[in-house]
Amino acid sequence: PEAVDAYLKVLARLLALLVDELAAAPEGSTQHSRAPPAPALAVVAPEAEFSGLIRTEPLEAGASAAADAVGSEGRNTVFSKRFASEVADFARRYAGLVDEYGAPLEGAFVVGNRGGEVLASRARLLRASSSSGAPRGGASGSSSGSGEGRLNAADLAALLPRGMAFARSSAGHVTAFLAAEVR
Repeated sequence: PEAVDAYLKVLARLLALLVDELAAAPEGSTQHSRAPPAPALAVVAPEAEFSGLIRTEPLEAGASAAADAVGSEGRNTVFSKRFASEVADFARRYAGLVDEYGAPLEGAFVVGNRGGEVLASRARLLRASSSSGAPRGGASGSSSGSGEGRLNAADLAALLPRGMAFARSSAGHVTAFLAAEVR
């Protein structure tokens, strides 16, 4: 029961950020200005399962260090103002590749399912090397059509046994992709 409550709190905070906070105009803008397009990709998963199946590459210098940085309030989590600022800033200036629904293929934010700790920030997500080399699910044909193997939200959910991926399109639509055990 405690683990489920913790998971639900992480999901609620992440959804509030993706749905509400990214839809609002940035601080300091005029009252009547519209929020800029803010596509975002976020994954919630157990750390051990995520790191065993998916490889992360930081898109920006210092991004991987930012995820592991320990400040006065401890490790960065989905509940921290710093995380919300990082997601909003990155999403509002995102100009990278998107899938057929307008959701980003790069710059994912990955958080742990129990405490919401940030596991990766502004990262490109790729399939980890496996001994079989055979693709699982539909992940081999990532919608990017790229030979680099970028994973979209549906690919991520297909790879992970537990967890979920959220894709916010540039139009503001948020879609949740559930891993097999969550469905």
